[in-house]
Amino acid sequence: MLELFTRIARRNDKRTESEIQADVRQFILSAPFDLEESDVTIVSLESQLGDRRRIDVEVGSTVIEVKRDLRKGKVKSEAVEQLAGYVELRMAQTGLRYVGVLTDGTEWICYDLVDGKLREVSSITVDANAADIERFVVWLEGVLATASDIAPTAFNIETRLGAGSSSYALDRASLSSLYLRNRENPSVKMKRTLWSRLLTSALGTQFEDTDALFVEHTLLVNTADIIAHAVLGLAIESLNPAALLAGEKFDESGIDGVVEPDFFDWVLEIEGGEVFVRTLAKRLARFDWSSVEQDVLKVLYESVIGTETRQRLGEYYTPDWLADVIVQETVTDPMGSRVLDAACGSGTFLFHAIRRYIAAAESLGLGVGQILDGVTRNVIGMDLHPVAVTLARVTYLLAIGRQRLIDPDRKTIRIPVYLGDSLQWQEQNIDLWAAGNLVIRADDKRDLFGNELSFPDALLDDAARFDELVNEMANRASHRKPGTPIPTLRAVLQRLAIQENHHATIEGTFKTMCRLHDEGRDHIWGYYIRNLARPLWLSRPGNRVDVLVGNPPWLAYRKMTIEMQATFKVMSETRDLWAGGELSTHQDLSGLFAVRACELYLKTGGKFGLVLPNAAIDREHYAGFRSGHYGGKSGDVAIAFSASWDLRRIRPHFFPRAACVVFGNREEHASNPLVGATWSGRKMPEEAELWTGRLKAANMSWPEAKASLTRTDGKLRHVGQLTKSPYAPAFTQGANVLPRMAFMVEKQEASTLGIPAGKIAVRSSRSVQEKKPWKDLPDISGVVETEFVRPYYTGDNVYPFRTGEAARGRHSTGARLTCIRGSSNGGRGQKKSGTATARANASP
Repeated sequence: MLELFTRIARRNDKRTESEIQADVRQFILSAPFDLEESDVTIVSLESQLGDRRRIDVEVGSTVIEVKRDLRKGKVKSEAVEQLAGYVELRMAQTGLRYVGVLTDGTEWICYDLVDGKLREVSSITVDANAADIERFVVWLEGVLATASDIAPTAFNIETRLGAGSSSYALDRASLSSLYLRNRENPSVKMKRTLWSRLLTSALGTQFEDTDALFVEHTLLVNTADIIAHAVLGLAIESLNPAALLAGEKFDESGIDGVVEPDFFDWVLEIEGGEVFVRTLAKRLARFDWSSVEQDVLKVLYESVIGTETRQRLGEYYTPDWLADVIVQETVTDPMGSRVLDAACGSGTFLFHAIRRYIAAAESLGLGVGQILDGVTRNVIGMDLHPVAVTLARVTYLLAIGRQRLIDPDRKTIRIPVYLGDSLQWQEQNIDLWAAGNLVIRADDKRDLFGNELSFPDALLDDAARFDELVNEMANRASHRKPGTPIPTLRAVLQRLAIQENHHATIEGTFKTMCRLHDEGRDHIWGYYIRNLARPLWLSRPGNRVDVLVGNPPWLAYRKMTIEMQATFKVMSETRDLWAGGELSTHQDLSGLFAVRACELYLKTGGKFGLVLPNAAIDREHYAGFRSGHYGGKSGDVAIAFSASWDLRRIRPHFFPRAACVVFGNREEHASNPLVGATWSGRKMPEEAELWTGRLKAANMSWPEAKASLTRTDGKLRHVGQLTKSPYAPAFTQGANVLPRMAFMVEKQEASTLGIPAGKIAVRSSRSVQEKKPWKDLPDISGVVETEFVRPYYTGDNVYPFRTGEAARGRHSTGARLTCIRGSSNGGRGQKKSGTATARANASP
């Protein structure tokens, strides 16, 4: 095979195209693509003009055109045009999605057909050596999608489905084209609006509301939905696309809450969508999904959504080894503990909590029916990110395993992973809860006052009944012919024993859902309502859990929207978590999230193990968090902390920021002070467990990681975030020159008449960091004497032991502009009184 690959990859002018074509065909048959002789053909096609044209190699839904050397003359451009004709003809003949590959053996280019023209989506250039064979085989197999029984390891998922794979490039290109052609479709617009609203709530200003991200999320969720069916052993290549994305097979199988209509099934409502879903299913069918030993969907998400984007959004997914050992530490009684991950992400903690429960149950000899009934009551997940929720639901299935899911002893089960606001961010206003009702806003800015879907709060006490009611309403609204009279719900309300005083509210909401259906704006309200209501149900005292695990979001305060910052500050102040002053911008959401999750969802006496930024155990702005008691203004929750784990010495860092794990128990609030605590609770001890070691990879199993790590007892040293200068009270801000646009200048070209000696033409130097009102003012420009234009230095161009290129600053009579060397302890800048560092005149 190496000899064959070497011949293909080495360009040779003496070889004919037919010889290269034969070698390519033989290599495809010899490589691990699971192909027979009859699968790779050379076929002749009749063109519309009657001349005979020949496709060099056809494999499945791929057409391969072979040339001797694509670098010469117009060979490449002419070949692309020729290949486009072949691909278009085969698509017209078969009704399937075809792709084209152009190659000279060394260069391989994959194309997708868009509006009759080929668009390059992926390429690879290979050398004639053994090192390139495996890389090439993975690339080509991703295009052909013909292999089978591929083990779904982290490595295989990343290389064959991840962002760098040919499979991903093809599928993303196709989906992007479909979206751009149908983005004005009312249903597509509505789903995108709801997606945007939820992620803005979850991620703040760092959420980029772009079509590209919506397409990527759609691809991820569609992929997860299809994998969910494959876990059950269903032939996903032959299933109807609508059934795949709507979860009909799960409904038939009595497995609820896995795949359901959501933001991302818009592909089924547009032309070409079903073909896309079938092609995606074919690619995913290559893997053996019956046995998975880790959260592989996390690997897929991290590959598709780039590192920079995930860091900006505060999305730091926990390595499997760390989630596993935290679950072992906190879930000491798997059979007797209800466990919640309130920010579950792709479901890593859920995976290991499920496996721990199943292992304990099987050791007691319980049957599959009892095990699955128990685990779905005891292990619960929640997240505000719709993509994460879908991935976590499929991870839940993977953790249970195919054999248990298809066991005849299994009863009807519901996968308890919910889309919801765990923080209950809206606690300060009435947007979500008003006048005893759950209120869901259904506006997409097409109505002046929007629409509201209201449900009596009391209905949430019975979660199963509430879900059934919402499903009935959504189904009746969506199956009703638009414009026909609104049907009555009386029979449904009687069957579900809904109290008479709630009927009017429910019927009013049903009318709104019917109207949304008439306007083409319904489809997912059942999904949306059920999931947003779940956090409230879980927060009721009788529904609280025994154990909280997870990795709360690390969204920085400075990255939140203005509205989120205001709410964050209020919620933090009422719990004595607000650091304030110069420390405020150093705060993030994780500390408040941890306290709020304990307040809402953890029963008294329950314990938690949460991954937080390492600053939580020793930095000044987390002092309130480490206190163990969170004020009497709201919540009144008290925590008794135990020794934490300091993970900062582990290399390489598995997050962009150092991490720790904090542990503790929720205590009953008491008014009698205890030793080392305020009220009840216990401050975080300075004693901690220090972890050191070097891991071969960030994501591995706990037994593998354990062999490389050392755990020792140690003591934390609390570090102040800022050291105050004794001169700090005399200053209002750090070294600065304001307003920038009046003092900082850049040279501009003189007119054709020139400028006299000793003068220079300048204009304001602007910055994206300018504040109002200065940022809204126009540039100041003019000609000034050169003696008034001086270099100036700030933290942007002063480095240790050297300076960078100086900027220009202008000063005029009555003002002084200098390079200020203040002390490094923060006591520098503009004085409260006396001569200012710089002051602007009214004229330039």
